[in-house]
Formats: sequence, structure tokens, C-alpha cells
Amino acid sequence: MFSKKPLVVDNKDNLENKVDLVRVRDARKALRRKYADRNTIDKIFEKYDNGNKGYIDVVDILNQAR
Repeated sequence: MFSKKPLVVDNKDNLENKVDLVRVRDARKALRRKYADRNTIDKIFEKYDNGNKGYIDVVDILNQAR
């Protein structure tokens, strides 16, 4: 039914082949475990999103890791 060919996306903003996807998955798992008792994801983003930008960037994550 569906094609077996992988979807090829040539997007320069894509981080594929630039970051280790295993580490990204591990970080996501760790965040899920750490915040499993939280009620909503909004509380997590409120904590991490310095400056209320509406997104979390690398600087925000670095500041939380310190």
C-alpha cells in the first residue's frame, strides 16, 4: 500500500546528520521521567522558556543544566 522508499527531505534547517539522534532520544526520555509527575507540559515549558519566547532554545536548556 505505502511505498517502501524512505522519504528524502533536503532541508538545510534539518539537524539530521549533525546531531546524534540517540542522544536526543535519551534526553527526551530523561525529561519525560523527570517531569512524569507534572500535570501539563505547559509547566515544563514555562520553567525552561526564559524570556517567554514561546519556544525553548539551546541557551534555555544550557541555563537549566547549570
